[in-house]
Parts: sequence; C-alpha cells; structure tokens
Amino acid sequence: MLWGRWVAWPAASALLVFNGVFFWGFQNFLVTVPVAVFGFALWIAIEARPAWQRALAFVPVAAVVMLMHLYAFLGLALMAGGYEIQRVIEAPRGERGAQMRRCLILALPFVLMCGVELVDILTAPANPNGGKTSWGEVMMRFLLPVRMLASPFEIHWPRLWQSTVMVIVAFAAFLIATLNGLRPAARFGIRIDRRIAGPALALFVASLAVPYLLGGVYYSDMRFPIFFAMLLFAGSRWHGVGPGAGAVIATLIAAVVVMRSMAYDDLARHYDADLRDLGRIAGALPPGAKVLAVSDAVETSGDPMFWHLDAYLVPMAKVYVPSLFLGVHNFRVRSEWAEMSAPQTGLYYQKSLIAPGQTPSRFDETYVQDWDRKYDYVVMIGPGQEPLAAPDRLVPTAVSGRFSLYRVTP
Repeated sequence: MLWGRWVAWPAASALLVFNGVFFWGFQNFLVTVPVAVFGFALWIAIEARPAWQRALAFVPVAAVVMLMHLYAFLGLALMAGGYEIQRVIEAPRGERGAQMRRCLILALPFVLMCGVELVDILTAPANPNGGKTSWGEVMMRFLLPVRMLASPFEIHWPRLWQSTVMVIVAFAAFLIATLNGLRPAARFGIRIDRRIAGPALALFVASLAVPYLLGGVYYSDMRFPIFFAMLLFAGSRWHGVGPGAGAVIATLIAAVVVMRSMAYDDLARHYDADLRDLGRIAGALPPGAKVLAVSDAVETSGDPMFWHLDAYLVPMAKVYVPSLFLGVHNFRVRSEWAEMSAPQTGLYYQKSLIAPGQTPSRFDETYVQDWDRKYDYVVMIGPGQEPLAAPDRLVPTAVSGRFSLYRVTP
C-alpha cells in the first residue's frame, strides 16, 4: 500500500519467524500479527474513503483481530492511531480541527472492541495471578532486541544460539543501511516511508512502556517489538541496489533463514521425542486422576524446557494437573480443587514434597502442601539420578525416557 506495488524486501521479515515470543509458546499472538499488519494495510488502502465508511468497514476487522489476540488488536490500534495522529500533526493549521473530528469517528471500532474486552474482564473468573505486574529490570529494556529473537532453550542447543547471533548480525547490518539511507546524498541504503513514522513511534513507545509481567501474563514486553520490526520491514525498501547486489543480499538472508530453520528443527525433534515418552507415561494414567509434576534435580526445576510440560497430560490422558494458567485463561476450577491449583508455575524440585519452603521454587507452594492427600500420581521429570524424597509414599508405576510415574500411597 505504501509503495503502490509489490516489493520483495518485506519477505526478509522471515528472519523474525523463529523469535523469542514463538519459543515461549505465544502462538496465538504470532498467528494474529500478520492479520493485524494486513489490517493496517487495509486501513491505509481505504484512507481516501469518508471517515464513517472506514469506521464501519473496520468494525469486523477489529473484532476478528481482537478475538484472535488482545495484544495483536492493541498493536493494530497503535498503528492506526499513530498513523492518524501523524496526519493531524502534518495537516495545515486550519484543517486540524476537522482532522481531529475525523479521528474521533475512526476511533469508534477500536473503542467498541475495548468496551467488549472490558465487559469480558469484569465477568471473567477471579484471576489469582492478575494483581501481579512488574516492569522488570532496566537492563531488560536494553536487551529487548536480543530477547525478542533469542530462545530460552539455547543453553541446550548451540546451533540455535549460533543462528540467533547470525540474525542479530543481519539486523545490525540493516540498521547501518537504514542510517546510511537517511542521508539525502546516500548512493545506497534502506529508506523508510515517512508515513509510518507515527505508527513506528507509537509501537516503539509501547515497547518501552509495557511491563515485563502484566496482569499475570509474562513476557508482555516482547510483543510490540515484534510488531515494530514487522512494520519497519513492511514500510521500507532498498535504494540504489542493483540486481546483482540484491541477489547477494537475498541469498545471505535465505542462508540465515535456512540455518535458523534447521536449528529449530533439531530442537523440535528432541522435544517431540520427549512428548512421545510422556505419551507412554500418559498411557499408564487412569482418566480423572490428579497428577503432580515435579523435577528430580534443581537444574531441571529451573529449565524452561520443562515448564508446563505436564499440561500435555490433560489431552493425552484426561487427567487433572494443577498448573493450567488458572485465571490467566478464562475457565473455572471446581471449588474443591482450588487448593491444588496454581496460576502459573515452573517445576517444583521433588524435595519440596518433604521440605516446603526450603527448596527452589518460582511461586506459591500452597498447591504442593499435603500433596499425598491431594494427588493420585506424581510425574518426575529429569535424568533420574537423585534418590526419591519420599520413597515410602511413592510406588514406581512406569518409566519412559526422562519421565518416571509414581502412584501416591497415603
């Protein structure tokens, strides 16, 4: 929409496919980001239409994006709002009043969807994790460009880290080319369409302002940087680059994307093998059983690779596990199960079973207390090298890979 024709350069955003948000598992958000970006392209495409027609046309667009993901909806709202505010600022002084009134009409579909979300918040189940909000350390903001690309699993997969470094190098090269393109006399470089200055500034400010932990949702600060990068790819193009140099740039980008994909494929194959082992454990669980997952070593407890892995047992075996994002997702837990429910959690070190409060943990240990009364089975995750914390109350039932299943005896 900005250039009036199809250009190849935005395809370089493939470098963003395997990003930090992806590795943390926020797939609904990532699926919705392209929808929101195309929605913004539509916003620009129909800007010549009367304001009331644009607002009416965007009611279903805003509704679809918000139903897909709230953060993606907010990203779309920021881009559209930044675009229109920029037009107000750039309008002749005598026309700014009319432009402001136009903006109020254009805001209606977004305000309407915000109202729907407010009703949903007020009628949703109580969120025990909802009061938790933290901006995080200042250094986390400086590291956002790295955090939005890096994987929490790179400590296990050097190839993944190597590919992340290559993506960061590519982005650094793009930044240099962009800075060079800002010079009026530059013979080559990346030039950004000035019409996306407002949307880009809105997303940049949001990237700095959004807390790391927002209403119980972690890594909220990594969402808008993805939007910001996508917008820059969509709103820029190379200047002064001939076919030969363009082919070289495209080849280098493709090589990094392939390297990144192969590294992820290696990680996915190993993770899939773990899930197959977990599936064998699930086969030994009776439907309706209450299952507690713990780690057999401190290192495993803090390893993001195993966080929420026990949630797979719900569809695999029709059992109950305590860490189903209570309150963060819109569902209720039966009142008699409330004391064995946790909003979010990592794995508890198995010695928490006999010494609560004395072993590493990330959240409240209430749901682990009286575990031998609350739960029917314990799944141990890890290399299996440490002795059981409570061997007299855990009967070995099944073993597969790094997973061990124990039946709880009072």
